[in-house]
Amino acid sequence: MFSRHSNPQKINTMKNNERYFKVIGNDPILEEYTGKTYPLKNTKGDFIRLTVDDMTISFLNSEVEEVFNQEEEEATTTPASEHNRVFSTGSQRDNDDHKPLVNHLAPYLRLRYGYHLRKGAGHYGKGNWKLGQPKETAIESLNRHLALYELNDQLGLQQDEDHLSAMIFNIKLILENEQKQGIQPDHFFKLKHEAKK
Repeated sequence: MFSRHSNPQKINTMKNNERYFKVIGNDPILEEYTGKTYPLKNTKGDFIRLTVDDMTISFLNSEVEEVFNQEEEEATTTPASEHNRVFSTGSQRDNDDHKPLVNHLAPYLRLRYGYHLRKGAGHYGKGNWKLGQPKETAIESLNRHLALYELNDQLGLQQDEDHLSAMIFNIKLILENEQKQGIQPDHFFKLKHEAKK
């Protein structure tokens, strides 16, 4: 699909007249580059050759699209721009592939779980869960709600309460305990990525 050629020289500082191309498509081989923008090295036949770190990588014309013609943008003169997201305006932000996708928590999920919390607040008062509960208690409740949900589902019965939100609540209690133990939010994300190295 594409070939990689070592570049014996370090990349020169980006110049204002450079053209930029964004890698597009859903090919798993291109996953590392998809959505990122790189400066044009040159063209060769059906290939667009882009500068990526210390390499020149060739992409098919159909695998890239020109984002903008870089003119009078001082920001791209910094080496860090090779690792940034470059927008069509020339504005830059750091790469976000290491940041949590909090915005992917669906509104329906948040609202439904929010109603479950409202119900609990009516019984025990707001923020009662912040006082903390043992992990074993949360696991017991989690298993009960899972069993009841599965049983109702198997028998074709209507769910008598929001067991799914109750399970989320108990999982949240366990996560709260892990936070107190010092486990960072990105702990397992980092473990997976370090294992790939």
